[in-house]
Amino acid sequence: MLPIKTLVVLSLVLGASAFAQTEVSKCGDLNREIELSDIACLANEVLEASFPEVKTMLEGLKDGTRAIQVRKFASDEVYVRIRNADDGVSLFAIDVNPKLYHSFLPVRPRPTLRAVRGIIAREMVEARDLSTLTFLERAKLLKNKFTDRVGYERNIDERAFEMGYATDIAIYRTWLYDQLDEANLKKVQKRFYTPDEINEWILRDELARPVH
Repeated sequence: MLPIKTLVVLSLVLGASAFAQTEVSKCGDLNREIELSDIACLANEVLEASFPEVKTMLEGLKDGTRAIQVRKFASDEVYVRIRNADDGVSLFAIDVNPKLYHSFLPVRPRPTLRAVRGIIAREMVEARDLSTLTFLERAKLLKNKFTDRVGYERNIDERAFEMGYATDIAIYRTWLYDQLDEANLKKVQKRFYTPDEINEWILRDELARPVH
């Protein structure tokens, strides 16, 4: 018989799978493989659902300002990141590694929309911080990033989990691990929550909730 902890984790995963089958997204089937054209849709959906302060920021800017600019960049370990936009009409730029949406089947399948939604939400937490904090607050945040990188990155992970993206991020990291060489894999596993650690976080979160 499986241990109780394993059974509980499995029930959470199965529950997430059932939810994945029924959840509706304006971007389409969240379980299909990503296309470049999906990125802006997913980003805007995440902003609308989880980052209302960005909508407030947009309302205070000139007409025609949009939330998202999509750009391409090259990296051996990073596939999605969010920076300040440079096109004059957007708040944020989502830098997307072309390896994310180019197929290399059967060795390198693309991640699902759900997985990419998770990493977009996670990266937006940091981008939101850097855009809304005061100068001194940003300076303190960046100091923490360089003095305690693991703690800094895992704190961002946890905040994205609390928004409801834990399962999405676990799916993304599972995909990511298959794309990395040994050196980059070890670095990512140390710096960020692993899929197993995310499942443990989900379990703790579920058990901590009051029973009605």
